[in-house]
Amino acid sequence: MKRAGWVLAFLGALALGACGDDRPEGPGSFTGEVRSSLPSVGAVIVEITGTGIEAVEGAGSTLAFGDGAAQGAEGGVQTRRYILVNEASGTLAFTVRVAELAEGHPAVVVLAAVDADNQPITSLVSFSVDLSR
Repeated sequence: MKRAGWVLAFLGALALGACGDDRPEGPGSFTGEVRSSLPSVGAVIVEITGTGIEAVEGAGSTLAFGDGAAQGAEGGVQTRRYILVNEASGTLAFTVRVAELAEGHPAVVVLAAVDADNQPITSLVSFSVDLSR
């Protein structure tokens, strides 16, 4: 094969190698935010389900409390519950650290909530959770 043929073959191999999966791999974190149309949310209990969850931490003025114990580990899927407390009025923000980003983001559901006066919020319809990388 002539030199030009080898160069073209090499460039073709490089191009094929660059066509891999663009999903991130390895350890990393997702940032989350609990949203509500209510004027003042004091705290929520969230349930986080996913694989390889290593830690949940509060962000900004949010504190996160949980024992870190995973419930069930069927197929590597873990479920953890955390209390997110809003120290100042504003957004309830948190970070979920995972062992492997390629597993995808965990699911987060609000199970209970109280207002800024520590009174129960009986309807959770107005709550949603945004999770991003």
